[in-house]
Amino acid sequence: MRLRLSIEKDVRETLQRGYLLAIVPFDSPARRKFHGISIPYLLLPPDTESLDRVMGWIGYASLRIRENATRMLVNYPGEKTVSSLKRLLKDESIRTRLRVDSNGHDEEVITYPVRQAAYDVLRALNVPTSKPKGYQGKED
Repeated sequence: MRLRLSIEKDVRETLQRGYLLAIVPFDSPARRKFHGISIPYLLLPPDTESLDRVMGWIGYASLRIRENATRMLVNYPGEKTVSSLKRLLKDESIRTRLRVDSNGHDEEVITYPVRQAAYDVLRALNVPTSKPKGYQGKED
């Protein structure tokens, strides 16, 4: 179990660096070698073909997919990326959660995950920009 968790953590970190996870097709010879006991996949490094796919994910309905796709853009510096990231600084999607304050009262915390991801990536690409409304990330 420990090995599996370690592998999953490595895959998550690799995906966050912009790699794409491609599941090996079910009817492929490579998949048949696993006899149905595993799901083989490939980790593909970022390239120009992948950029179009990642840009497409930014338009998905799923907030998590859009946030992850935004973070993946760190591996695609250029005008197209910067333009998209600046547009995403105004993304209206929110994530809410409850937390207990120091007095024991519940309080609602609202975050803007796509905005925060866009700002973080722009900073990583050394693009000067102002913090978006609602930014709650860490500063250097």
